[in-house]
Amino acid sequence: MTTAKEQLPRDVSHELRSPLTRIKVLLELIEPPERVAEIRSDIRELEVLINSILESARHFHRLDNLKKEEVDQRDVVGVVILRQGQWVDDLVLEKPAQPVIARIERNLFTRVVDNLLVNAPNHGQPAGRPVVVRVTESGGTIELTAADSGPGIRAQVLPHLVEPFYQADTSRSRENAGFGLGLNLCRTIVAAHGGVLILLSRLGQGTQQALVRLPR
Repeated sequence: MTTAKEQLPRDVSHELRSPLTRIKVLLELIEPPERVAEIRSDIRELEVLINSILESARHFHRLDNLKKEEVDQRDVVGVVILRQGQWVDDLVLEKPAQPVIARIERNLFTRVVDNLLVNAPNHGQPAGRPVVVRVTESGGTIELTAADSGPGIRAQVLPHLVEPFYQADTSRSRENAGFGLGLNLCRTIVAAHGGVLILLSRLGQGTQQALVRLPR
């Protein structure tokens, strides 16, 4: 049953790719040009979804055999911040002077931090108000938080944000909003490391976008 569950997303994704390839070829024969552009946009959306499903399936498969190492969480967050490109000036890192060490699989956990930091600037963060990222340790527990000053999220929506394909705002395009797979994967990765992912937010007061607790 486990093997079948792992294989299903890969099989479905493979089967979806073939008709998409044929549609791309047929597009070259369609007029008028503006209609072609609309169809191409739909195809791109499907391709992003297929790639997201494959990537999630690949990560879920790795969770059964984590290759953990002792990693300074300050370094992980620092590297992810530098990757943010145009958003880098909108992120502020607060960290202790001493190393904050946890046993993690570096690549998977980097994916978690990257997803959480990308969410904050993309969801209504006011210009000139930085997203504050904190790395702390207390009582044998490591905490990573990303707090923004955006519009906040309704309390009844918060529990659903980690569900696959869930969109709190159905008016937003998939291009900007994604497919709702990121937070679901983040929660699973954090749980596989013995931690917990908590989302806290209030309307009009911004979002403590994520609170990740890990055992030292």
